[in-house]
Amino acid sequence: DKRYHIVKELVEVEKEYVESLQTIVEKYMVPLKNNPALLDASSVAEIFHWIPEIRTQHTIFLSLLENAWKSWTSDTTIGDQIAVMFKKRTVVEFYCSFIENFARSERSLETALQQKSAFQRFVE
Repeated sequence: DKRYHIVKELVEVEKEYVESLQTIVEKYMVPLKNNPALLDASSVAEIFHWIPEIRTQHTIFLSLLENAWKSWTSDTTIGDQIAVMFKKRTVVEFYCSFIENFARSERSLETALQQKSAFQRFVE
């Protein structure tokens, strides 16, 4: 079934995305939050604006996709799950806010890289 392979690919791509978001949170955001000498709390919040919440929503979506894929039959559909996921007010708000904040996030990151040598070492 062609749809099975498409869903399998969607699961794999979503899993990679969730893992990337998890890496950002665990390897960068949390250590920076816990070490204000590297970067102040407001800069951390600005740089990682809504990342944990976006990760949570995509983790839920991944679980829905994996369940559909693992119990796949010729009658299985996922379009409704995709629509529900991306019509959620919270998901739309997270992404809209993330996009609106992106330029501020970049500026904050650039400033930190230029002014804080400890932060530069951490990033490297």
